[in-house]
Amino acid sequence: MTPEIAALSQRLYGDDFEAVLGPRLAALGRVQSEYPDGCLRVSEIHVDPTRRSDGIGRMLIRAAVEQAVQQNLGRVGLQTLVGNPARHAFEAWGFDLVSTTTDEEFQRLSGAAGYHLMVLDV
Repeated sequence: MTPEIAALSQRLYGDDFEAVLGPRLAALGRVQSEYPDGCLRVSEIHVDPTRRSDGIGRMLIRAAVEQAVQQNLGRVGLQTLVGNPARHAFEAWGFDLVSTTTDEEFQRLSGAAGYHLMVLDV
């Protein structure tokens, strides 16, 4: 945890921030997957629910593909929560499911069983 994040966490959660955040960060670490070599990692994609099906997500993925090509990377990768309906859109756009990582504590804290790692060859 960086000093900046620690300071922000302490402001938000008080002096017990490590007790509050520690289990959450540990559970998150257990469901993170290792991305394949040569992979541009997409950290977050969020589309306003009122604008879904407008092609915005596809445009964002195309931009990531263009970035991967410019950087001479052969893949684009992302993680999506288990149960996220966006997984079907990613599959329709050519992403392959590489792995699924689950954790009971992560599910208890987040409501999602874990993450799917998905990769698109470009």
